[in-house]
Amino acid sequence: METQSRGEFIEESFRQVWTSPYTSCVLWLAAASASLLVWIRLPSPGTAIAILGAVAAIMSIREMKHTQRALWTLIVFALLAVEIRSITAARERHDKDQIEDRKRIDSDFEAVLRQNQQAFEATVSRLESVVSGVKAVAATTENTLASITGGDSFCYFAAVPNVWTGSPRQYSFAPEESSLITNELWHGIMLGDPIPPPP
Repeated sequence: METQSRGEFIEESFRQVWTSPYTSCVLWLAAASASLLVWIRLPSPGTAIAILGAVAAIMSIREMKHTQRALWTLIVFALLAVEIRSITAARERHDKDQIEDRKRIDSDFEAVLRQNQQAFEATVSRLESVVSGVKAVAATTENTLASITGGDSFCYFAAVPNVWTGSPRQYSFAPEESSLITNELWHGIMLGDPIPPPP
């Protein structure tokens, strides 16, 4: 029986402390202080909701007068405002971080583009030197072929004196008239002394 009366005593003591106006004042001041603290030092999203849950639990199990309910309701709305501010601030931080990340990625991409452009220009420069070398070889080949084949030179005829009859020193060579070759372009060339006739 004594334990029962001791248990009843503990329960009655707890009820008196819980329903005491001093306890109500201490709980409200603690909740108001927590609300003020999270209002000043904005927490991460979810912290104000956790405090709001604790306040709602206290409100549901305490018997309160209308004035106390109004004061606790002010704390609830303050914590809701803190949570909204916290979510908005977190979203703004996230957006700012995203913008900074995009700027960093863009600058990294521009650096890669510059590096690729420099590599491309170096490759083009090397290709231009190869092409100029190939052009030089082609020009040398063309000059060699021109030397072998006569290139832009033209063919000319030499009139050789008739070595078996007479010894005229100069001859005139005149092909048939044509629109491409005129008499002035053809001339005979004296080539040394006549060769003696064969025996």
